Amino acid sequence: MPHPVANMALWLCRPKKNAKVILYWHSDIVKQKKLLFFYRPFQNWLIKRADAVIAPTKIHTSESDCKKLFKKTQYVYDIPYILRYESHISKYKTTSDGKKIVFACGRLIYYKGFDVLIDAAKYISDDVVVHISGTGVLKESLQKQIDDNGLQNKVKLLGRLSDDDLKKEYANCYLYCFPSTERGEMMGMVQFEAMSYGKPIVSTNIPRSGAPTLNIEGITGFKVPVYDSKALADKINLIVNNQALYENLCKGVEDTFNKFNDPKTIDKYIAAFNEVLDS
Repeated sequence: MPHPVANMALWLCRPKKNAKVILYWHSDIVKQKKLLFFYRPFQNWLIKRADAVIAPTKIHTSESDCKKLFKKTQYVYDIPYILRYESHISKYKTTSDGKKIVFACGRLIYYKGFDVLIDAAKYISDDVVVHISGTGVLKESLQKQIDDNGLQNKVKLLGRLSDDDLKKEYANCYLYCFPSTERGEMMGMVQFEAMSYGKPIVSTNIPRSGAPTLNIEGITGFKVPVYDSKALADKINLIVNNQALYENLCKGVEDTFNKFNDPKTIDKYIAAFNEVLDS
């Protein structure tokens, strides 16, 4: 969820009373207010009909717009995503002119916060270059922001990368930046992908989102308030200019990655399904 098409299909076919319905709650509908106006009655019907709701963090349900309905559901579970990432721990590489790379990737859309990262580049050390991978509707405006601020040598929009080139960026970067600003970003699995390469993270503390739970303050990196470009730059500079801190964070990232990448997570799903089926 949200999945309006599947929701409507269930509303039309009306599962039998003894049929178990389990919802996997990824996000509320945040921006599409007009859609939500017409869709909400069907969504609320499905939540009331559901026997269980599963979400990757407690925040997904406790901070949801639908939290009152969830409280009436028989079972509400918080079970992490089932992750199957291989470890690719890699030492960073500088660019040809000796600069460390701060990497970020994602669709170039409103809630990803790349405009904030570009603004932060004005305050980031000159021995750092920011690489942003992705395509989207904001490509032209972001490039204009770079050009208007004279940041052509400080920020590079890489466009869509092949899988191999994306892996190289993760491997070569010094740290990963996750600047998202709005609750449309509910998890941000790119943070975990960066962890699989052993990279510390500077991210934003998005209100009512599960995304901040992946980056553990002082262990895997640092979190700053949303839209605060100066704070974003300060934390990047802190890591870039302190080798001992950087090495400690890299160790914390590796330990945290192994903790999150737990093959036993699937057992929690099986236990939840069995509990619902037996009820």
